[in-house]
Amino acid sequence: MNSNVRFGLIGAGKWGVNYIKTIESIEGIELRIIACKNLHSKKKGLFKGYKFTDSWEEVVQSKEVDAIIIASPPGMHYEIASSCIKNGKPTIIEKPLTLCIEDAESLILLAEKNKINVKVNHIYLYHPEFRILQRNISKGFNLKSIYSLSGNFGPFRNDVSPLWDWGPHDIAMCLAIMNNFPERIEAKYIKREISSSNNRSNINIKLFFQDDKFADLNFGNLMKNKKRYFKVKSQSSNLIFDPINNLKITKETDNKLMEIIYENSAKYEDLNQSPLELLLRQFSSEIINSEFYLSDLLLSKNVISILENADTELKKLISKTEQ
Repeated sequence: MNSNVRFGLIGAGKWGVNYIKTIESIEGIELRIIACKNLHSKKKGLFKGYKFTDSWEEVVQSKEVDAIIIASPPGMHYEIASSCIKNGKPTIIEKPLTLCIEDAESLILLAEKNKINVKVNHIYLYHPEFRILQRNISKGFNLKSIYSLSGNFGPFRNDVSPLWDWGPHDIAMCLAIMNNFPERIEAKYIKREISSSNNRSNINIKLFFQDDKFADLNFGNLMKNKKRYFKVKSQSSNLIFDPINNLKITKETDNKLMEIIYENSAKYEDLNQSPLELLLRQFSSEIINSEFYLSDLLLSKNVISILENADTELKKLISKTEQ
């Protein structure tokens, strides 16, 4: 392998641009080729010096790249990721992993058979402060429940609903904290505007776990402004991850907030790195060291399972209202 980890990027939308800029800032990794349908768009002029193609197959089969980033629309994830794995290319996939549980399970089997690392960019799992939250919970925090509120006004996508657009982040964080799959799933609309693509709504999902633990997750694209609020509750205090309004994890006791103090700064060298930088560094390190893990794919499959169950419940509600 080349001394640098060489990436190919499929998709140059908003997140594709984020990948390009982040890769440019990290020593030891480089971007070799970008697949984008709109080759004559203004975006191409922003990234001079890169090889462009309108064929994602060309990127997957290229001998110039060691790994692939899939930032295409979700409906293409399964086909492209399957090809990446079969071609021996470790892969990062933008969330959601797939749009159905069967495809998610198929990718796990392929990855395991070929021993190819696949990560899904549930980006908040790589946020330094969320990792601080996880470390504090592992230190005897008597977890009782989780509450989340996230969303914005938009985006309004034609290919996926707010459930599949906003839901993966909250669900992934919840599963990473609970370290378990829920015994029961409930879903309902908090707010919904009728549209042909069913893409304007705020949604509530309740997840019920063992030992009377539960999660109350609220998200959507009909909020007044951007929110990303995640509260983990215990009997006596709460830990709050609110990256939009607070730079650090806060602890809430008797309705009073205080920042978590990091006792040993040496443990938290990643605090000055962006979540995407941490993801790319970790992924590249695993490639260099020939490490193989299924844990990320397994969590991502569980996210898809919950989304699919919630989607079924929401469609039942729509059907009842239309009768």
